[in-house]
Amino acid sequence: MALAAACLALSACSGSGSSGGDGDSRASSDAKAACATLDRMGTYDMQKEASSSEFGAAVGLATAAAALDAKYEPLKKALTQASSAAARTFKSDNPTTKESIKKAKDLCAKI
Repeated sequence: MALAAACLALSACSGSGSSGGDGDSRASSDAKAACATLDRMGTYDMQKEASSSEFGAAVGLATAAAALDAKYEPLKKALTQASSAAARTFKSDNPTTKESIKKAKDLCAKI
């Protein structure tokens, strides 16, 4: 539900909902929103509902960005690796998740 809300909010703010907007600007908006969400949430703690929902929204936005523009594929990959590692270990503070989130944040610094 949080992912849907984030996506709807992004569409309303960017004016690029399903009826318009070119793929490049939509991809850029989605990638920037994913990065802003990561930045705002701080440390990912899958035991906290808000943190888990925000992280899921960031993953979804990065996935949408990569679907629209392949240059965002590394961001998507880093976040999906972080998510998969957390799900696999039931811990959000495992080394793979932490490393992947750091990589995502480094990529965000270049967007």
